Amino acid sequence: MASHPPSHASDRSDASSLEQNEFDRSIPSTPDALRAAGPRIVHSETERERIARIRAGDEAAFEALFHEYYDALCRYVAQFLGNRDQAEDIVQGVFARVWRDRERWAASNIRHYLYAAVRRRTMSEFR
Repeated sequence: MASHPPSHASDRSDASSLEQNEFDRSIPSTPDALRAAGPRIVHSETERERIARIRAGDEAAFEALFHEYYDALCRYVAQFLGNRDQAEDIVQGVFARVWRDRERWAASNIRHYLYAAVRRRTMSEFR
């Protein structure tokens, strides 16, 4: 039996599947893997000092916080949604709210606050 070359639609589907599979492999699959995927950057300043700088409107401190946590938070949210674009929207929304409400930001543990905030926002977006 002669084999037929794949159609263009099939090629697109295969490429899409390959991209999705690579995306799926980038998402940690266990709680330990999630913790390991999170940022492990050691800072000389304390959490309180960092929060105080952000609350005072220090854009450099906020930008550093964003860059430190953004990718890990997106991966975390994408694990639930299966969609990186939606995950990025949620994470960006959380950071926008932190900046907007910075003067009242009462976090004591930045990592815990950010992960809890994106988890709550993910749940509320899809109820």
